[in-house]
Order: sequence, then structure tokens, then C-alpha cells
Amino acid sequence: MKISSKIMSLIVILLAVLAVNGLISFRLLKGVGQELQTVVKKDLVLMETSTSVTKHQLQKAIIFERLRRITEELAYQEVTPARKEHLLFHAKLAGNDFDALAKEGALNIVNGKLLVDESIRYAKNAKAREDLKRVAAVLTEIEKAHIHYDAMAGEAFDAVKEGRYEISPEDINQIHTDERKLSNELEKLLSEVQLFTQKSMANAKEYEKTTELVLWTIFILSLLIGLGLAVSIIRSINRPLGSLLKATHEIGGGNLSVKLDVSSRDELGELSREFNRMSSQLSEARGKLEEQSKVL
Repeated sequence: MKISSKIMSLIVILLAVLAVNGLISFRLLKGVGQELQTVVKKDLVLMETSTSVTKHQLQKAIIFERLRRITEELAYQEVTPARKEHLLFHAKLAGNDFDALAKEGALNIVNGKLLVDESIRYAKNAKAREDLKRVAAVLTEIEKAHIHYDAMAGEAFDAVKEGRYEISPEDINQIHTDERKLSNELEKLLSEVQLFTQKSMANAKEYEKTTELVLWTIFILSLLIGLGLAVSIIRSINRPLGSLLKATHEIGGGNLSVKLDVSSRDELGELSREFNRMSSQLSEARGKLEEQSKVL
């Protein structure tokens, strides 16, 4: 192989190693990006769902307390017709606000469950799948408590519409019990989501460390391969040149019998063959001169 071909081969190999390094780097960095997207797309959305449902629940609790004050005034105090009309109007507004919040909260819970179900299907390992199933179970309990609370409160609003203004202590206690249960389930969801988010971030960091280690390993291997090939090519050039230089000195000293080892097919090999041919020709010429000198 010619020297130019050797150098070109070295360049091609180094470019190929560089291309492989770049491809692997891209795939590994893409994996890190996907882990971070998982945190943003799923974990933060679940966090937002939990926060949104909690906010709606607090607003509904405030609205229900407004309804309690209205019903207590209607049931236990003497009110004028105008005042009664005013209170019933506000009770109706409170009912509309409560229904809107209940629908929005139910929709958030459903969206959260769909997101978790999708995440379970595409979970990368069994541990992540189990964590997501726990989140799904908590969301199911939240949905049940949410439905029961809304049903109990809805009955109170319906009773006001029908002219029944007294809310029994049992119903109030049950609604407060449902409130506490729903709050506890929301706190559990928030804890599960925070734990899941922490694990996702830890996985992303671990993936990042692995990526960095792999990239450094590939870089070092690429450097060693490049150095090895460069040393090999340099030695394949230096050795014949050294032999050629030594042989030249010997011929200069009168040793015309020196021969070079011709083992390569590059330009140095061709030069070595020509050198051997020249050495043979000089040796033959010197022999003829010596014969002529003897004749004379």
C-alpha cells in the first residue's frame, strides 16, 4: 500500500471513529433529554393535577360554608321576603359555582388517570411501573372521595332549591369527613408524585453520569486507536528509511554487497528495490573495472 494510501486510510478510520463517537453521543444525550421530558411531561403534570384538585376542593369547601350560613339564616332567623330572595339568589350562585368546580375537578382527575395509565404502558422497568400503579390507586381513591363529597354537597344544594333549609348535623359531619378523606388522599398523591419526580430526576442524573463515562471511554479509545495507527504508519516509514540511510553509508564506504529487505509495496519498497538494483549494477561495474585492471 502506498504511503499516501496509508495516510488516507488513517484519516478515514479516524473520521469513522469520530462519526461513531458523535452518533453514540447523540443517542445518549437524546436519552437524557427523554428522561427530562418525562419529568416535565408526566411528573409535573401530575403535580399540577394534584395542586389543581386541591385548590378546587378548598374553593368548594368555602362555597359549602357559604351555603351553611345561608341555610342557617333561612331556617332559624326571621327574614323579610326581600332578604329571603337575596339569600336564595346567592345560594343559587353558590350552587352554580360548586357545580363548575366539581366538573373541572372531575375532569382533572380523569386526565391525571389517563396520563398515569399511559405512563404505565410505556414504563421502562418494573419498579417505575409499580410506582405508577400506586399513583393510579391513589387517584382512584381521590375520584371516589370526590364523587361522594360532591354528591353529599349536591344534595344540600338541591334541598335548598326545594325549600328545605335545614341541613342535618349528620350530613354536615359526613361532608366534613369526606373533606378530610379527600384532603388526606390529595396529600398522599402529592407525596407519591414528589417521590416519583425525585426518582425520575435521579434516573436522569444517573443516565447523565453514564453518558459522560461512555463518552470519555469512547474518546480515550478513539485517541488510543488514532495514536496506534499513527505510530504504526510512522514506523512503517521510519524503518525502511533508516535501513536505506544505513545502506547508503555502507555503499559510500565501499561495501557494494549491501542489500535492503524489500517487504513493503509502497514507495519505500520501490525505492529499496531500485537501491538494490543500483547496488548490483555498481558491484558489477566494479568487478569489470577490476578485471580490466588485471588485463592491463
